[in-house]
Amino acid sequence: AARPIPLLLPGPTGRFPVGVVPLHLRDRSRPDPLTPGVPYRDLMVSIRYPADPGSGPPHADRRPPADWLPPAAWRTFGERNGLPLDVLTVPRTHARVGARVRRSRERYPVVVFSPGLGLDRDSASVLVEDLVSHGYLVVSVDHPHDSGEVELPDGHVVVQGLPDDDVLAVGLRIADVRF
Repeated sequence: AARPIPLLLPGPTGRFPVGVVPLHLRDRSRPDPLTPGVPYRDLMVSIRYPADPGSGPPHADRRPPADWLPPAAWRTFGERNGLPLDVLTVPRTHARVGARVRRSRERYPVVVFSPGLGLDRDSASVLVEDLVSHGYLVVSVDHPHDSGEVELPDGHVVVQGLPDDDVLAVGLRIADVRF
């Protein structure tokens, strides 16, 4: 192709625009069980929420859409899955980074999306954004070593590499979500 081919994700079906805030969390109360010598557990989390459509920053219609995966995670995903990254561009989601939260008299029901076994917090972006567009708040958690590819703020990517131990994997996810 003469220029990169954009990949498009289906849009949400609900009435609310979607905002997103990615967060880096560090649990200093427990070491990373798969990285010897690291005395803490790093996590990446995305919070997606109904956004204020508004007419200016930080309203949803004026904020940039989030990439489906951060840059280094996209490269790792592409390399691991044999994608021609010189031809494809990372898909953009419909969530707007840092958009103002839509005010509501009712509380938004909260859903925790905790994938693993090679899936990451962005794997189900289409489903998550659709839930949010119908008035839910969704917290998506990446579990390093269990999720496919987790890009940390320093740019390094932790790939799936848990031992074949379901008890360890489930225990790790439970501890991450509790934190």
